[in-house]
Amino acid sequence: MAELEKLGIHQAIINASGDLAASGPPPDKPGWLVAVASLKSNAPPSVFGYLTHQALSTSGDAFQFVEIDGVRYSHIVDRARDWDSPAK
Repeated sequence: MAELEKLGIHQAIINASGDLAASGPPPDKPGWLVAVASLKSNAPPSVFGYLTHQALSTSGDAFQFVEIDGVRYSHIVDRARDWDSPAK
């Protein structure tokens, strides 16, 4: 965002694989309207909010996981055990 500010861009939102960063709000808006995907397949988002000079990132095993021998593993790595954590 700092580089955009240097270029005179004061209203922007950047989406990098679902990680969001927002600067000033769009004209005549309280912020950038964002939605968090539902954990239910094919359901619309149910959590909404506005971002202004903030960032948002979500993660979980709803869509990114692997099942091995009946155990579901998240895509999040548990560094203490040096392998993927079983999903709960």
